[in-house]
Amino acid sequence: NSIYPDSTLTWRAITNPRLHHAFYWCIIAWEMLTTMLCWIGVFQLGKNWRSPALSFNLAKTFILLGLLSADLLWLIGFLCIGSEWFAMWQTERWNGQPIAFEMFAITTLVFLLVRQPDVEL
Repeated sequence: NSIYPDSTLTWRAITNPRLHHAFYWCIIAWEMLTTMLCWIGVFQLGKNWRSPALSFNLAKTFILLGLLSADLLWLIGFLCIGSEWFAMWQTERWNGQPIAFEMFAITTLVFLLVRQPDVEL
């Protein structure tokens, strides 16, 4: 009844429901941290919108930390661990690899755009 044809990867499965829920809650906590960092960053940028370029660049700290946190979750948590370690790409029902890649690409692109230094005009 395994999704793996030769059952060589079944030892990687998390069969303990408590451990499964612990991982699930860790992901939710990580997403909450990411959200808080991004919102703090948005408020910092809004507060420094008309400030000199140096002040505005320094105000990017929290949003960059939030975007980096999101990148780490999508790349390491879902693409590396979920897709490769747990082989979620082998199942049609639980394959989150395409959306994980899309989210990683979007947050990376936004990170790179925000990271560009602003200069005085």
